[in-house]
Amino acid sequence: NGLLADINIRKAIACGINTREVVSKAYGNHGVSSDLPIIPDSWLSTITDINYDYDSDKAASILAKNGWADKNGDGVLEKKINGTVKKLSFKIIVNTSETNKNRHNSARFIAEDLKKIGINVEVVPLEWKEYSKRLSEGNYDAALVGSRLGTVPDLTDFLKSLKNGGYNYTEELKLINKAKAEQDEEKWMELNIQLQNMLLEKMPFIGLYFHTNSIVYSKTLQVDLQVIEGDAFRTIDKWYFK
Repeated sequence: NGLLADINIRKAIACGINTREVVSKAYGNHGVSSDLPIIPDSWLSTITDINYDYDSDKAASILAKNGWADKNGDGVLEKKINGTVKKLSFKIIVNTSETNKNRHNSARFIAEDLKKIGINVEVVPLEWKEYSKRLSEGNYDAALVGSRLGTVPDLTDFLKSLKNGGYNYTEELKLINKAKAEQDEEKWMELNIQLQNMLLEKMPFIGLYFHTNSIVYSKTLQVDLQVIEGDAFRTIDKWYFK
């Protein structure tokens, strides 16, 4: 969808999605909001606040400043582009397999949020085979996708997996490769901060949340709960039974 090439629309969408509510309703609060594909409690995460936190007024303001308005009162914003009136509308594909029911629900809640600021979103549920085919061909307006990342993620594969989304990640991948070759820890961290700021500034994708899990254990087990997502057993050597 050519409209989504406009970074202002992407920023408005990011501000218009109440990720905390989505996590609450779709995952029973088992999740944490994040702009970036870096686990928030990872030592690599240098951004402590959500850059594009939920703010429907800000989202509406961004769109209004860029000429979008609901002139016919149908609830959907529109704008004349190259002499043609365009509706602010797009489709989002989502996988509907048994293991992705929560993600399908997330897509519905996202569509409901965006409707409130005048963006019409049609959720297109697809079985895995068709969903995967569409992603590989770049045959979609937007897609709700998930990825498994470690506490110190190498974003190379993550960004390459998004290559068919219409954005060129050449600069970002150069930074990643430069960081991989860097031996000095301080300089390595500086390069990672540059990458995080670049992703926030250019916003090639809209970060939503990380799905989290619960730890269930016997009351007779003394557990050091200094755990981080993706490494629940990092302090297991300090656990013991009463």
